[in-house]
Amino acid sequence: SYVAIANLWENPNFPLQLHMLGYGFAVFVVPFISEPFLSKSNPLDAGKLQQASVSRIYIPHAGIGALCVLLGIALAITTALVPYPPKPTIAEKTDADTSPKERDKVFETTLVILLAVMSLFCVSLEMTFTGMISSFVIRSDLHLTKSDGAYLGGAFRATFFVGRIIILILHKLPLTLVIVFNLVSALVSSLIFVFFVLSSPYVVWVVNAGLGLGLCAIFGTDIAWVCQYVTLKHWHMAASMVVHS
Repeated sequence: SYVAIANLWENPNFPLQLHMLGYGFAVFVVPFISEPFLSKSNPLDAGKLQQASVSRIYIPHAGIGALCVLLGIALAITTALVPYPPKPTIAEKTDADTSPKERDKVFETTLVILLAVMSLFCVSLEMTFTGMISSFVIRSDLHLTKSDGAYLGGAFRATFFVGRIIILILHKLPLTLVIVFNLVSALVSSLIFVFFVLSSPYVVWVVNAGLGLGLCAIFGTDIAWVCQYVTLKHWHMAASMVVHS
């Protein structure tokens, strides 16, 4: 889908950010959908493993899985019905007859490596934090509840979603400025989390917001930034996805 969008628009920043807004909305609502299906018991009580009550978490998982299958089928049909010809970028049009192929290949590969590294940073931090924050606040000295953990995940994704809306509105900002802002926000929030997380539950909420804003636009903006210099190809995205998975 990223390759199709990047090749259908001469300047793909806005459609890419709009596409990523759908992801932001999805990850925002999923914790709130899942929370009612969580078991209410705490598996650890006074350091001892307790009998857990029955969880129905498989219900939202099955629903989301079915939706993903339907979206995959719809994307396959769309790809078959609406072919897209790759459109060369301005840089490629200018250098087509003057640049040695070897230099172009090295430049293209370097951009793909940068895209893969940034994707790895973005996705690994997002998945690690959201996957572990609920367990951390429950089992750490903060002693929050399962519902608190679920809502913390929702709070992260709420700021993630709001950040994507802001980036969509401000899509004409320089892409480098957006990337730098996101990296600084993620760095500052991570430092606060490392040194002050156990001082107060409020710190966790602040870090949630900071990381949500810091990670909201890195992936989509990175792709749009690469599209300024090369025509996005399937192997570019495949390499990036393999690295960060």
